[in-house]
Amino acid sequence: MSSLTDQALNANKVVAAETVMMLKEHIGENYGEISHTIGSGCSGGSIMQLVIAGTYPGVLDGIQPSCTYPDSITTGIEVTECVLLENYFNSNEFAELTSDFDQGVINHKKAAIAGHLDEKACLAWSRSFGHANRPGNFVLRGQEMNNCRLPKKWVYDPDLNAEGVRCSQPDHLIALWGKEPGKEYARRYADNSGVQYGLQALLSGDISAREFVSLNEKIGGSDVDRGLIDERMRAGEESVAFAYRMGLVTDPRQWAKVAMIDLRGNDNSGIHMNWRAFAVRDRMDSVLGNHDNQVIWRFGPGLWPSDESHLIAESLLAIHEWVTAIKGDQSDRSLAEKVTANKPASVFDFCYIESAHKVVKKVKTPSRSQPTRKLGSSCTNLTI
Repeated sequence: MSSLTDQALNANKVVAAETVMMLKEHIGENYGEISHTIGSGCSGGSIMQLVIAGTYPGVLDGIQPSCTYPDSITTGIEVTECVLLENYFNSNEFAELTSDFDQGVINHKKAAIAGHLDEKACLAWSRSFGHANRPGNFVLRGQEMNNCRLPKKWVYDPDLNAEGVRCSQPDHLIALWGKEPGKEYARRYADNSGVQYGLQALLSGDISAREFVSLNEKIGGSDVDRGLIDERMRAGEESVAFAYRMGLVTDPRQWAKVAMIDLRGNDNSGIHMNWRAFAVRDRMDSVLGNHDNQVIWRFGPGLWPSDESHLIAESLLAIHEWVTAIKGDQSDRSLAEKVTANKPASVFDFCYIESAHKVVKKVKTPSRSQPTRKLGSSCTNLTI
């Protein structure tokens, strides 16, 4: 039953939240009262925790997101952008404009346009999830598949099976989104109208005016079947409003009601970029004026802490202590105030500096999202 909390198997966050509630009910009825519930998970697991905490407050008492993304909707913007950018980077136009440069300069231009550390990040997004919202059958790494994991004959095909099951993420949530007016598919929320691609790269001198104009003329968009088209995408205002109203773009006001330890590894050339943990923090600071219930434990050089650090076990014990104290607080304070007031003294922003997979130093870092410097190579790589 709890497999429905696995984003690889279920993209519907409402179903996931209700699954957690049903699982807790089952355990309570058959094994005894649950003292508290703590979430843990990387990548899609972080999305599940943060969206459930933001839409169903009280279901989770504490969360431990890692490889963090705030939600699927805003993360998906970058995926779509990278698909469009990689398509442009592979075009004849881009090849002609960059024919006089060596590969190192071309890679620098790609990174500057995408706003990433290097050219690898957008390529990783496009290769990993460029297919994610395709509604029908497609080929990935030589294997024919679809996002519903259903027999090919049951699945939508624009030419052969127009009445088949559509397997895009929005269609998985069509009961929430509703249908696009006059259509049989879910509302569209993708939009890149008015985006000036590569503007910062132009202003910084990394690309020329001609390259900037070509990029924005040719970037295009994708249609409802995720096919590349010349026109840009435009979402209806109602669709965008729905995304916020349903909590699929997460609500920081509810995050204030859970204890949160973010395990932040280092990955700026792949898809789990370091800044995502700070995007969560920025939303809280913008809406709440603080992030008192969120701490970030940083480490490097990899995305996952070494076994020798015992960081995962330490995090679980720390958040258990924190949530237990919250539950024991019988004061008249609001839940958000209790979460902040009962944060253990040992729970603060820090960075593990590792050498040969051995923790040699644990450094307390500033509580806000300023870059942390002079902490050694592992933490220097973790600055934003």
